Amino acid sequence: MVEGTGYVGESHIYEGPRCRELLWALSEYFEPHYSRARIMLTKYYLFLLVLDDTYDVYGNYEGCKLLTDAIKRWDEKEIDCLPVCLRSFYQKLINTVNGFQDELEPSEKYRISYLIQETQRLADSYMQELEWHAKRQVPTFQERKKPAIDGNAGSIVVCGPLLGMGEEVTEEALRWLLSLPDVVMGSMEICRYTDDAVNYEREKAVGQGPTTIFSYMAEHNLRKDEAAVEFEYLTNQSWKKMNPALLRPTKVPRELLDRMLNYARMCTPEYLIGFTYSSKFKEIIGLLVLKPFSL
Repeated sequence: MVEGTGYVGESHIYEGPRCRELLWALSEYFEPHYSRARIMLTKYYLFLLVLDDTYDVYGNYEGCKLLTDAIKRWDEKEIDCLPVCLRSFYQKLINTVNGFQDELEPSEKYRISYLIQETQRLADSYMQELEWHAKRQVPTFQERKKPAIDGNAGSIVVCGPLLGMGEEVTEEALRWLLSLPDVVMGSMEICRYTDDAVNYEREKAVGQGPTTIFSYMAEHNLRKDEAAVEFEYLTNQSWKKMNPALLRPTKVPRELLDRMLNYARMCTPEYLIGFTYSSKFKEIIGLLVLKPFSL
């Protein structure tokens, strides 16, 4: 890495899954002065990665229910109520998120309460998905969308990326973005529709479900390839909703809206395939941070 870019000191994260999360953060803000934001977002996304896999693949229903309740209480005393295999993760999640306060200026510390609130909401949405799976229920597409999109948007698209940014993040702007206007919902929808279409076979193989594309297929009696075409259309509609929202003047600084835009930009099929299948991951690293380009 080049000294002065803001990436020096981040290179220790360039290994394993940590590398993937840092590259995700790099895609949201490449500017040198957002080094703090990148590092904090990478740490947060790593915990969300483990949380997601716990509900989707590795955890059982009873353990995930206890984890959800513990996250909703957000208290270190809850650790004794958890299965042994989840205690270390819960402890580190609490300590890391609470510890972000030490990296924020006094006027920025209010962001932590919003981050905790949206993390709790995310855990609730993961638990709803697991309950459908455990009961072998297939919700309608609209029912399935709510936890998949609404439940993810506040934590992944808003609070996480804005946590370590500067004074441009005001509480008024943060609260408006957490009301999930078109610029936020469009960004999350683009990612959700694209990710589901790309990862359907992998998620089916590991027994994950019901995903949004599976619900759509069941509701409309479609094959996977037919549903993928429909999801491409839905993605385009989300772009059409998001673009005017980016062009209209708002009270929210453009620097904040650009995070929503960059999140949507990186959710292309090629990018998501690279994050899912390691054979393409090296190429993404090279294109994003190593290979020079001419202007």
